[in-house]
Amino acid sequence: MKKFVRFGYHNIELELPVHGLYLFRNRSELIQNVTPLIREGINDGERCYFFGTKKMGETIREQLADLLKKTPNSLEVATRVPPTERLISWLKTEVRRVMAEGFRAMRVFVLIKSPVEEPYELMLDDFLSDPRIPLVFICLYPAKKMTSFEVMDVLKLHPFVFVEHLLQPNTFYSRIRHSIWLDSLTGVFNRRYLNNQLARELKRCARYRRHLSLIMIDIDNFKRFNDTYGHLRGDELLKAISKLLEENTRGVDFVARYGGDEFLIVLPETRKRDAKILADRIRALVYQYDFLPGSPAVEETTISAGISGFPEDGGDVETLINCADVALYRCKELGGNRVESYGA
Repeated sequence: MKKFVRFGYHNIELELPVHGLYLFRNRSELIQNVTPLIREGINDGERCYFFGTKKMGETIREQLADLLKKTPNSLEVATRVPPTERLISWLKTEVRRVMAEGFRAMRVFVLIKSPVEEPYELMLDDFLSDPRIPLVFICLYPAKKMTSFEVMDVLKLHPFVFVEHLLQPNTFYSRIRHSIWLDSLTGVFNRRYLNNQLARELKRCARYRRHLSLIMIDIDNFKRFNDTYGHLRGDELLKAISKLLEENTRGVDFVARYGGDEFLIVLPETRKRDAKILADRIRALVYQYDFLPGSPAVEETTISAGISGFPEDGGDVETLINCADVALYRCKELGGNRVESYGA
């Protein structure tokens, strides 16, 4: 099964599934920049869908006429996407059909005329949490008449976006993240993203009676490290640890810098006992890792980790974080370089 798709002028490779956002100013700009993305999807063996106005669909078909003669079943255009309440069931059925017909993935473009009335982003959270789904789903928003506040609201509904000049200057397209969600030093998600996305994950878990775990990680004696080796090397240590955390978590998990030398890992569909296994493995990796190669006399770096879980430790963001913090504080009291679960 295909796990990646290439996207846009720079051939950026994205891990499936992808949920993206495109803000466009006028119809001609939309056609000019979406058509090449449909073309590359067809050329890569994907089944493409465009849901927009009749005129837009006709124009895209005209521009792809040469390609569609060779692969007439590779593009479907329509004026209406399935109703919101049936979207997920339609996608599930269509994905199975598309794969059975030999296509490698689905690439869906949907014109959103009213973001308030069609909250596809919220519905897709559950569906797109499964890395086995070979789907690219792009929401198209007319931004010309949107205020800056409305644009921000739209971005908040797309936690996995990255504004990127993919096709030409001043053309915005989505990748995995948007800079407003990233910590400027480490590149992992920031506290704003954490609060936003964790609240949504908890709602999803409550709705479907699923488990979720939270790992709070703190670097032991980080102040002493800064005092000994300097703040620049302290920054290098933070960046190296954040990279190690991302490399040792799943695609459906996310790592966020909570503040200072504290990080949080959110683990959907994970019980506390499994989170503790992961946390202890990460703790051991940190202890063995040479974070500043070539620097003499650098002592071993260690971390402590506190774990909390939904539903047993609480059902809201603040409570879960506080519980993880309590468990982390117990680690510190016991000398650090250890993992503790709340309530254990």
